[in-house]
Amino acid sequence: MRKILLIFFLLSIPMFAFSSEVSDVREFFDSYVQSANSYSKKVPDYYSADARIVRVVIRPDGVKESVEFKFDDYMNQMKKRSRIAKLVRYKNRYEDIFVSDLNDGRYMISAKRFPMRDKTGLNAYFIVEKRGGGYKIIEESMETPVQDFLKYKK
Repeated sequence: MRKILLIFFLLSIPMFAFSSEVSDVREFFDSYVQSANSYSKKVPDYYSADARIVRVVIRPDGVKESVEFKFDDYMNQMKKRSRIAKLVRYKNRYEDIFVSDLNDGRYMISAKRFPMRDKTGLNAYFIVEKRGGGYKIIEESMETPVQDFLKYKK
């Protein structure tokens, strides 16, 4: 009986470790959302300096086009847009949040993003990994109906 319990215990250790990692990633994401929705100056700290930022623009005819940004360009845009966003109290709400282990030290957070007044939701995902003792967003992709992003397409 002791051998069976020992084997069960040893086999369950990786499962507890994974559960803890997923919990940590979810806590990181919740903190990120709170910071972003409060327009914290710490938002850039959630990203790696080489983060890949993608906006998937949904055209009026339903066709989707991906627009990729360098992290620095994205941060500059965020600073410019945040003044207006703050005035109108723009916020994103996330539902159906799911964290999956990509088995290489990275985790994908997928969710439905509900921008202010949106009732249908838009797909979003974030890939995070531990860097320098904490998690960092290394890739972010969000669907958006904002056509203005298309002018940045290269």
